[in-house]
Amino acid sequence: MLLHDNAPGYAAKVIEELGEAKKKNQTPLYNGFLRILGTAKASAMEDLAKQFFYSGGMVEKSYALDMVLNNKFRSLADQVRELTDEKYGSLSRKAKAVAEEMGL
Repeated sequence: MLLHDNAPGYAAKVIEELGEAKKKNQTPLYNGFLRILGTAKASAMEDLAKQFFYSGGMVEKSYALDMVLNNKFRSLADQVRELTDEKYGSLSRKAKAVAEEMGL
């Protein structure tokens, strides 16, 4: 709820807690944070999305696409385009939809 009310004010703390949840293998908590962060609108999400594109798994990349679309992070257009390659399977379809919606 804090992210929905004031994403810029709370994003950094939630991202910190996300890292702790992953480090401690708290998968349900980690996935919950991912789901919430994927819908949050804040410029702080751009660095997290970039991190997910470069070092995340398929789930993290999917949420990174959500962050790009929700926040219109045009600076990450190359990462979105890269995921449109068919070798990424269902993630490819999502990346194509994001690219199309953003006019990339």
